[in-house]
Amino acid sequence: MANPFSYEVQLKAAGGKRKGALLPYLYPYQYGRELHSDEDFYAMINSYRSWIYVASNKNASTVANTPLRLYVAKNNKSQRVKRVQTKAVDIKQERFIRENPFLNNIPAIRKASSFEEVLDHPFLDLKTNVNPFVNSFDLFEMTQLYQELTGNAFWHILEDKFGVPREIWLIPPQNCKIMPDAKKFISGYKYIKSTEEIDLSERSIIHFKMPNPKNQYYGSSPVTSIAEEYGLAKSINEYEAAIFRNGGNNLNGVFETDSELGDHEFERLKIEIKQMLGGASKGGSMPLLDHGLKYKPFTNNSPKDMSYLGGRDRIKEAVLNAFGQALGMYSSEANRNNADAAIATFMQFTIQPRLRRIEEKLNEKMIWRYDEKLFVAYDNCIPSDKLFELNQSVKHIQTSITSVDEERDKLGLPELGGVFKQPFIPVNFTTPSGLLASIAEGTGEGNVVSSPEKMKEILNR
Repeated sequence: MANPFSYEVQLKAAGGKRKGALLPYLYPYQYGRELHSDEDFYAMINSYRSWIYVASNKNASTVANTPLRLYVAKNNKSQRVKRVQTKAVDIKQERFIRENPFLNNIPAIRKASSFEEVLDHPFLDLKTNVNPFVNSFDLFEMTQLYQELTGNAFWHILEDKFGVPREIWLIPPQNCKIMPDAKKFISGYKYIKSTEEIDLSERSIIHFKMPNPKNQYYGSSPVTSIAEEYGLAKSINEYEAAIFRNGGNNLNGVFETDSELGDHEFERLKIEIKQMLGGASKGGSMPLLDHGLKYKPFTNNSPKDMSYLGGRDRIKEAVLNAFGQALGMYSSEANRNNADAAIATFMQFTIQPRLRRIEEKLNEKMIWRYDEKLFVAYDNCIPSDKLFELNQSVKHIQTSITSVDEERDKLGLPELGGVFKQPFIPVNFTTPSGLLASIAEGTGEGNVVSSPEKMKEILNR
């Protein structure tokens, strides 16, 4: 490879502009032709079975099941959004958007005074009707599943004559090759299947990929980290299948005799043993043979013993950990608290980064084609602590921060109206009319509910 620091020299010579400067990331012969990944994508796709199937499918379906919404950034709160139907964003969602560091990389979001959710837009129509054969859930589930298995997913965007996206087609990653370029990094893509090759422009492809420290062009999947475990699990399965297929009974030992056996007797004993032990239905039976044959078991653990002594459990745990999942999500012995904790950790450290990756790529490569003030964002996927939030609501009401109806609105419950629209006044304060709040406890202006249990009852009425 060329000297990597020569790129900086060329860049300065070009006045700080990248145009004309050569990127030193590949060998010269690799530019201008399709770049093949170091990983075997076909083998990774074929690993979609057993616990890899379970773990990868759970990640993919969870990502697809998380709502993705379209928003518009407003310069001021009184500004009216034209041509599209919108609705106001509540304080909680606005705070969630502003606290997303990746969304705040977008200038329109960073400078916005408020946001509104877009309810009617060509992108939402496209997301619903991806193409004549695929719907939204199919698209996002397969997009994430391809990333889980190969580290890569490719969307082919078909545009109309005005440059507006009209259809999305998901290209199998094993059939899509990147065309690297010494100046533009990527000049395009190529669809390759058998003898068929189709050139695709860089603009028409959105490449989703998982991080890969070994390659700046292709992503790397969790499957690469558990190749040995997957091979071991496959070998155990093949071994045990061979036992049933070839005998039905694995004695884990040998037959010995002090007598010398002729060729004819040796072959006859082989046939008798096979007849006695052959077939799965004869598993566990013990042959009775002549010529003083004695059975001598092996002292070490066989591969079959290993699978029953924890080998399968260790493989299962390694696979689940590679895909960011805990055993507590699958254990039948886990209690509610353990299961909830495992799910919360899974959503925060496994699913949320995957959502961020898709979210940022769509804002970078697609949404700007409609309007620079539009952006997409996933809902907060991390489950909330319901008991903690309910206790917080009670405290807010008891300290006059919010009213009962305001807290009920957060829970999605209808308003009670009347006195519940105004904050309660604590017992050590006087009411606006000058009467002690304790006199009007439970009724009228300045009413007070001092019991947390009674407050929870009102909130959930």
